[in-house]
Amino acid sequence: MGKPGTAVPGGAQPKASASPEGTEPGSSARCRPFGTHSLAPSRTPALPCRAFTSRAFRHWMSLAGSVSEPRDLESWNFLMPGVYSSLETLHSRGMAHKYPNILVHLVFSTKDRRDLIPAELLPTLWKYFAGIGKNHGIAVLAAGGISNHSHLLIVLPSDMAVAKAVQVLKANSSRWLGEHGFEFAWQEGYGAFSVSSSNRNAVRDYIEHQAEHHRKRSYESEFEAMLRKSEMAFDATEAFG
Repeated sequence: MGKPGTAVPGGAQPKASASPEGTEPGSSARCRPFGTHSLAPSRTPALPCRAFTSRAFRHWMSLAGSVSEPRDLESWNFLMPGVYSSLETLHSRGMAHKYPNILVHLVFSTKDRRDLIPAELLPTLWKYFAGIGKNHGIAVLAAGGISNHSHLLIVLPSDMAVAKAVQVLKANSSRWLGEHGFEFAWQEGYGAFSVSSSNRNAVRDYIEHQAEHHRKRSYESEFEAMLRKSEMAFDATEAFG
């Protein structure tokens, strides 16, 4: 039945049609360009939804490469719900590789700093350290020392603690020396000093010429000088106890 005061031909009631935001009554569904939505009425020309899903979507997706921080991706979820997870995947793929360059100069002595390593075994021991490192993913760039202590320049793996690397190197070398018929043990502690890439060759040279350095100074004076140069607080009683 017609609305009072409204003439309806044939008695048919006209159907009310809701016009989507940004469209004119009677037109097909249209949407404004992505990112122009607002609560206030807009005069931005509407684009067909098909054009948005193809042209505009590709445009905004092409900007994913400019996202530099993971937190930036959260704004994408606000602007275009559902795309956040896709962009997060793209971002994570760009950070898939690791490039660690953690150089560490290790120093540790024999038990009670006694001359427990036979001079004839020193060259073989330095090579053995390199073999231990290779088997455990620790690149040993240089190894040296004298009969009562060792120096190693290593590249520390990004997923390995310094203490673990020292434990691996000490345990395997101690066992190897024991297999040669020597009653041997390393001191419990150690020194670990970070090395810059620019200073790598200088440290390598220092380690490979340990015999010359110790003609004039003892291990104790050398190690104390290294601690002081690194501005590390230490107690001499504990360091050489």
